[in-house]
Amino acid sequence: MAFNFFKSKRKKEVIDMNQMIETKKLVDEKKKAEKIEEISVDLSSLNKEEAPTIDDIKEEKKEIEIKEENIEINFLDVIKKLSDAKSQISPIMHEYYISKIFSRVALEEKEFKMQVAELDKQIEKITSDIKDIERSIEFYKKVNNKIQEEEIRINNRVDKLLLNEKMIKQRFLDINNLYYTHLKITTVSVCINKSNDKLEEFFKLIDEIISKYKNLSDAAYDLYYSSGDFIVAFVKEMVEDFKYTNNIDYINKYTYSFFLSTDAVITLDLNEWIDLYNKVKFAYKSLANIEVDAYLRLKTKYNYFEAIYTILMMQSEMANKERK
Repeated sequence: MAFNFFKSKRKKEVIDMNQMIETKKLVDEKKKAEKIEEISVDLSSLNKEEAPTIDDIKEEKKEIEIKEENIEINFLDVIKKLSDAKSQISPIMHEYYISKIFSRVALEEKEFKMQVAELDKQIEKITSDIKDIERSIEFYKKVNNKIQEEEIRINNRVDKLLLNEKMIKQRFLDINNLYYTHLKITTVSVCINKSNDKLEEFFKLIDEIISKYKNLSDAAYDLYYSSGDFIVAFVKEMVEDFKYTNNIDYINKYTYSFFLSTDAVITLDLNEWIDLYNKVKFAYKSLANIEVDAYLRLKTKYNYFEAIYTILMMQSEMANKERK
């Protein structure tokens, strides 16, 4: 059984996912000197639309395949449908990367691995299908003699693409309901506001760190006991960067003691990690507004700091799940 570094007896307050973003803002604002109360969220409600079942979607696909080829097609409508399909890719990819990042929280179950592997294939397919359909449309636009059958064929491909997106959303629901129920907002908050590109980079960074160990637990154990020196050095460097900004308010606010109470950090408990993460996050954003060079120079270290925090929070979630 995986160990648990963090021993917290605080009561969990479960909130609806619809309130998550606003609650996160309120929690962040109140976390200055207080101990943070653990707040739970349900990732399964990231999909706000009620998705059809997999069988329903397969039936819809069959209906597309047997459409009569003499139906009337407005090609402008086909182009609009493709645009709608493309607009759904961004939120799908956002949830995909969040699911990938926290996939290690799920226990080593064969069924889970199979679902994730299938999801990977479907994501790769829809991104490839969109590019192929776009190429077909661009080529068809250049054809002088328009052929109704080709318009129907392209339209059917777009319809199937939209159904594949529905199927992916349903798979997200299935995976989240089975494996990611009630992750704490303090765990997922690192990812919520990241762009898809940054989420992909963050996933690769976490994967790279954990791959150096046997599993998540071993990685978390080592980082928990060995990251003290990195944390101290990183905070000191950030404090020094603020001194060079000539911004008196920030200089007075972001002192070393604002972040840490000692120069010798051995370990931090759960509330100390959450408190430090939020202070560092807001300080780093402030630095971006007044000293871009320092902000960019610290980017690699800040990303690593976020990765350590996320790995430790995932380990805490894993330990809590195993005890249930």
